[in-house]
Amino acid sequence: LFVHGRRGLDEVTRGHAFRLAAQGFVVLAPNLYLNRFIPAMPIEHDYVLEDDTAAGLDHLLTLPNLSSARACFYSISRGGYYTLQAAVTKKRQDKGAACYVGYYSHLHDPNAPEPMQVYRYAPEVESLSIPALFILGDAEQYQRRRGIEMAAAALAAQGRAVTHGRYT
Repeated sequence: LFVHGRRGLDEVTRGHAFRLAAQGFVVLAPNLYLNRFIPAMPIEHDYVLEDDTAAGLDHLLTLPNLSSARACFYSISRGGYYTLQAAVTKKRQDKGAACYVGYYSHLHDPNAPEPMQVYRYAPEVESLSIPALFILGDAEQYQRRRGIEMAAAALAAQGRAVTHGRYT
């Protein structure tokens, strides 16, 4: 399940989903904002999007000719928070989710106070039990990179299957 970030499912973001599909993956990339009449680039987080993300995984798993009864969350930017919540609080890691892939993941509640977003990560990260892959670039902004690195280290300290991939 590919989940977009703040920009919505625009042409740039769709390119990520198309690249996954070109590698042979079955990709469902719902536009979470469309049916909720949420414009691209929202500031506030609407918590119902977490339910919609979980429902997206449920729907993906009903598609015919899948080779598995489980699927991965793959997200970019704020989609990382939507998929984290769907995995942990909506319990899809216990039912349907095989892994969590976050590309430049926003790993905190967008409605949280600024210090929580800059210096922490969402506490739900520590309950993530499915294998996780965090991908980010060496030149990413420090505030985002720091949270991702701390989250990956916390999962590793718990003995969880986590990989922190970096590109230049």
